[in-house]
Amino acid sequence: MSASTSRLTSLLKLRSSVFQTVWNPTGIRTGAKYLRSNLRGPAMVNYYPTTINLSQIIRRYPELEMVDEDEQQRFEDVAYRRKRGKGAPKKAKTKADSRRLGKKREAFSFTLITRAGILEQCQVLDIIRRIMETLPLEVYSDIIQLLRPKGPRFPPHVLPIEVVISHVSTAWRRLAFSDSQSWKIVEVFSPKTLPRAFAYLSRSADAAIHLRLDLWDYGSRVNLRRLNPNDHQAFISSLTDLLRSAAPRCKSILVFTARERTAQRLSAALVDVQAPLLQRLRIVVDRDEDEQYLDDGKQEQLAILTGAESLRFVELETPSFPPLCQLTTLCLHNCTSDWLTAQELTRILQESTHLENLSLSMAHPVFKDWPAQALVNSGRPSVTTQSLQALRISEDESPGLASRVLLLIDAPNLISLTLMVTSTALGTFFDSPQATQKEHPKFPKLQYLSLESFNNMQNVKQFTEAFPSITHLRISYLPAYFLRRFTTDLQGPGSPWPDLHTLVFEIMRDAEGFKLKESVCKIVAKRREMNLPAPKVLGDKDLLRVFGSSDFLNEVIKMEELSTRNYQEPWWVLDHERTMDGIGMPQ
Repeated sequence: MSASTSRLTSLLKLRSSVFQTVWNPTGIRTGAKYLRSNLRGPAMVNYYPTTINLSQIIRRYPELEMVDEDEQQRFEDVAYRRKRGKGAPKKAKTKADSRRLGKKREAFSFTLITRAGILEQCQVLDIIRRIMETLPLEVYSDIIQLLRPKGPRFPPHVLPIEVVISHVSTAWRRLAFSDSQSWKIVEVFSPKTLPRAFAYLSRSADAAIHLRLDLWDYGSRVNLRRLNPNDHQAFISSLTDLLRSAAPRCKSILVFTARERTAQRLSAALVDVQAPLLQRLRIVVDRDEDEQYLDDGKQEQLAILTGAESLRFVELETPSFPPLCQLTTLCLHNCTSDWLTAQELTRILQESTHLENLSLSMAHPVFKDWPAQALVNSGRPSVTTQSLQALRISEDESPGLASRVLLLIDAPNLISLTLMVTSTALGTFFDSPQATQKEHPKFPKLQYLSLESFNNMQNVKQFTEAFPSITHLRISYLPAYFLRRFTTDLQGPGSPWPDLHTLVFEIMRDAEGFKLKESVCKIVAKRREMNLPAPKVLGDKDLLRVFGSSDFLNEVIKMEELSTRNYQEPWWVLDHERTMDGIGMPQ
């Protein structure tokens, strides 16, 4: 017969009492298994081997004459720091030594090492005062030039370094006011910075200055509705007074505004103004659609700066023309068709007898008085400029400008042509007699050809026929879908650009770079078959990293990082030139 549950339970309980085990009929957690387990401490202590303390052995057994190299090095480092005055401070032996009451700022001192090696305690402020009082003015001016930022200050309202230094002490302020070269960069960002500009004019004495009116943030769309019309008019009037008073001493003038009418009013302030020192002039406008809020009016062509014999570089986005006879670089950007006509461009080129670099772009695709078809039928250009060496044309918003300009001018000494074209509007030029004369090329000395935004353009074969003397080809952001056609045209038939020895590429992603690498491999292999020199490749670090993965390219061509040292295209050099008025310019 089977035993009952109660009898079995009693038997198990009795067994627990006899053998001294835990009675736990419900099976709850008691932690007994952790208490029965072995301790981990001894095992963890014995895990790492016993280390030898060299310092204790040396102290316990000095007769061994052992040396602790780490401790010896530490002593030498401490002694070296103390010799330079960088050691730990002396500990106070009494309570009076640790008190700081009665100590002034002049009591801080540092240690100087004399020629005899004797340490002397000198007052910091006394030494700085003596140094600044005996510092030559030329040295102070060089210090300011070195401390001045090379790029734009961000944010622009940060105080310039010359203002910060002039507020350090009386001696520094006296020295700062004595140096007129420290105040030669005059900047205006808003009405709050206008008084500082007039102060700079007085402190700079008779020194040549650089004036920059950067009103982009002030007149942007975000702050447009918060501008008071009366305050705006008063601010512009003050700026015109500043321009007229400062222009005779300016080496460079930059007017950068968000409103076209504001730029016109500031340009009008330069009418009948003598500027014999002026070398660079820029009037840049970001055209705003909402131009009727504060200003209204129509563009008028102005003749500004009647006396500017030293003027060499001009960038204009308003019809305000300075004297053109001495210019070497002229940029007419965002022009409108109501003032930049074919006749006006012809007049500009005829007056600019020393012009070497010309850049053109229009804001609207409307051409008035541009006889494109008449130029095509005549087969010859309308104006000849012997001095022009670099031509850059952008037609992002005005298709057809490049063809009209190329048909209009004749530049026998042109060596560089940059086209920022996104349409097929060059077909008019390629089909004209000026581009199809193989015996007499359009530009016989052309060497640099730069194609930017190379979308939907005519094939490269037409470029090789129109400009056969190219030696440097630069292509920016070549689309992948156009890559096959580009590769085919450069491979032949015939000998496209037999003198081509440098290829310059710019890419946005590595995927485009790998596809471009395959095309360059095919082009180089084909040119080697035709006994043509393998072109050198220039690009940024990302492009060279992608191209460097090809063993074939590493063996047959030379690859270098693009710089002004190995690429002397005129516009590339000008765009990467560091100038005083270029500091703070938008990129």
